[in-house]
Amino acid sequence: MVGVVALVLAAVLLGSAYQSSHAPLSQMSGGFSGDNAVEAMWYLLGGIGVALGGGLLAIFGRRL
Repeated sequence: MVGVVALVLAAVLLGSAYQSSHAPLSQMSGGFSGDNAVEAMWYLLGGIGVALGGGLLAIFGRRL
């Protein structure tokens, strides 16, 4: 059950990373500075980590 909740949380984090990286202000500031939004990168890394952990918990949760 915890693994499924973690997968849902990962989907929310990844969706938030996608939204914040495609925001007009983020694209404009990235165009001038050549820098990606730090907040979007943290959401992306957190989403990937939670997705991996949630997937492992969903598959191997009873055995751990």
